[in-house]
Amino acid sequence: MPRFRLPGTRQQPLPLISYTETSYFGRCQALLFERASDVLSLRLHYENNGDVSR
Repeated sequence: MPRFRLPGTRQQPLPLISYTETSYFGRCQALLFERASDVLSLRLHYENNGDVSR
């Protein structure tokens, strides 16, 4: 049994690991959200700024 089920609900939104719009993963994520057939119920859990630290 999955811990989180798509598309989430208002009572139990899915935790979202997000990326800034200018990053590669952020553009991929935006495209996936645009093409989603269901309305997703998401709660921002963490946002990655896309910087690479060394």
